Amino acid sequence: MNFTRASEELHLSQSAVSQQIKSLENAVGVELFQRGGFGVSLTKAGGVFLRHADKILSLGEEMRREIETRSHELAGRITIGGATRGLYNPYFELYKAFQIRFPDIELTFQSEYSSQKVMTKVASGEIDIGIVPETHPFPGVESVQYADYRPRIIVSKNHPFASRKVVSESELEWERWICFESGNPNREAVESTLANYDFHPKCRFETNDGSLILTMVAHGEGITCLPSWGIDIAARSGVVEIDVEEWEIVFRLCLIYRADRNDSALRTARNYILESPVHGLELVERNVDNVSDD
Repeated sequence: MNFTRASEELHLSQSAVSQQIKSLENAVGVELFQRGGFGVSLTKAGGVFLRHADKILSLGEEMRREIETRSHELAGRITIGGATRGLYNPYFELYKAFQIRFPDIELTFQSEYSSQKVMTKVASGEIDIGIVPETHPFPGVESVQYADYRPRIIVSKNHPFASRKVVSESELEWERWICFESGNPNREAVESTLANYDFHPKCRFETNDGSLILTMVAHGEGITCLPSWGIDIAARSGVVEIDVEEWEIVFRLCLIYRADRNDSALRTARNYILESPVHGLELVERNVDNVSDD
């Protein structure tokens, strides 16, 4: 071991190397080098120091590589799909916040007519993460419980019900309803649930345009039932939400994704959705870390 050779390899003067070594020995409180007429050798303490220094340098290099790998993995495009066609999409605020936090992951939303279509596209890889009602398992698709929502009765602010927070089911019996068209998944979900209460809305007008439904309700043409997340905040000035005292209706949503997808971009987007509040949804309580990353 030779300080002269070390100074040459480091492109430093020999006095600078000696000073650095002296500072190091002062910091650890022991002599690391034994100086003699035949050169310099490590003391026992110096050998221990060198062994741990090698480990630290190795860990530092491993950390650098992992950080570099993860930074490259957190990039790509993630498409989120849901059966929100004809309804207000409540995910705009989540989208903005996600893009600020993860600028290298491009987040896009795809609106489909039915949850079955969403599941089919997730299975085929056209959609990366689907938001669908709690459902039976779909081949090749993983599911995790996401959030609950309640269907809300919507009336004009000039409707007699508007001044009340709760009405009885019997009071709705002869109301005129503005509904989604027959076959619409939101209509089917509500009607099948209300059938359990032996209640069958009398539809006066049908359309799959959620904005038109709200406009007609605001103008007193009837009442409607919409999912809490599908009501545009800006459109609420002309309508009022009310509850029905006999009804305890809660729907659960799940996130679905292909079972063979395990990239960091998808995991990042999935976990971000699971923990981010969204208008009209009540997140299922969970520790996101418990969601499998396998």
